[in-house]
Amino acid sequence: MQAHHRKEETDKIKADQQLWGTEGKWGDIRTCRGILTWRGIAGLNKFAELFGVAVREVIEAASASFKSLEGYLQHHTSRVNAVAFLPNGRSAVSVGDDKSLVMMDLVTKEVICRKENAHETEVKNIAIAPDGSFIVTCERYGKVVKMWDPNDNLKELAELKGHDFNVYSVAVHPNSRLSASGGEGAVKLWEPVGGGGSWKEKKTLKDNSYYVYAVVFSPDGKWLATGGYGQNINVYDVANNFSLNHTMEGHTSWITSLSFAPDSSTLVSGRHDNSIRLWNVTEGTLLKKVANAHTDCEEYRNTIRKEPSLSDYSPNRSVAHSIRSVAHSSNGSRIASCSNDKTIKIWDATTLKLIHTYDDKHSSYVHDLSFSPTGPFLLSGSGDKTVCITKV
Repeated sequence: MQAHHRKEETDKIKADQQLWGTEGKWGDIRTCRGILTWRGIAGLNKFAELFGVAVREVIEAASASFKSLEGYLQHHTSRVNAVAFLPNGRSAVSVGDDKSLVMMDLVTKEVICRKENAHETEVKNIAIAPDGSFIVTCERYGKVVKMWDPNDNLKELAELKGHDFNVYSVAVHPNSRLSASGGEGAVKLWEPVGGGGSWKEKKTLKDNSYYVYAVVFSPDGKWLATGGYGQNINVYDVANNFSLNHTMEGHTSWITSLSFAPDSSTLVSGRHDNSIRLWNVTEGTLLKKVANAHTDCEEYRNTIRKEPSLSDYSPNRSVAHSIRSVAHSSNGSRIASCSNDKTIKIWDATTLKLIHTYDDKHSSYVHDLSFSPTGPFLLSGSGDKTVCITKV
């Protein structure tokens, strides 16, 4: 009887996992500011047993708490450049032109911790360690990569120096023991030294993109993909000393964003010319493309900041029709894209068929997107100074 009851509960858990798109990725039970988040069937059963409640009740209570996620947060005084969920699915971080790094509670919409002047100039990009142990950031006009502790009031853990020119992108390997940063003509790999929070340079890849705007590890940890002004996507073999596995060609303008599918089989790219493309990672072949994924934004064209010191191809000089970010949902069924046209679009991850357009979420260009690892929510950051949470 007990075995039968346990099977029913496990089936219920699996059904909920599929709904939330996180099956096979949960590892333990945690609480975040009083709200339960779970990451493992074994952990969930143990929690229920410990507190004398039914597993189904735990699931329903926690699921209900996340329904209040939708809404807006305005904790920046200027445009938001990048956003990312923390692994618990309830908290998130954002960075912006106000030089700040902000960690937020998405249910209460309150600031958990704020780091002013995280960098000397505007904070450009952000990446989260999958195990939640650190955050990586880079600035718009700087050569330094920084690491922060989300579990200790955003304490600075490390300052990584080694790039000769500006850094534009950062990423963290799924094992949380390797980080990558993309700069001008180079991608640097970083690894921890001992257990004291120190990091050292592991390897430098001479990438053929003059500006490396995007670096991303595949969820299975096998690949590192890079893209930028060189118009090609390079895929490196992580286990084989980061040897170049293949180059995916066919772009006619620079690449602004990359995202792997959760099963690591495909890669989507967002481009400066307003298109998105879907690639077979193993074969290095093009599967699908959408030529005009977003529309031109004349307002942005007219208000763009002109800086004579910047090259026409600098990532800091955006154009009216550039796609800013692409991202996969945690269950792999959807791809989201955003642009200077102020919209967010949801696409079928296999066919690239347009499913929905959100044209009322932001009043200015949308800079970045991040899907929740634990639920059907999408985070977006915009030039209107807000972070928006949308259920998709």
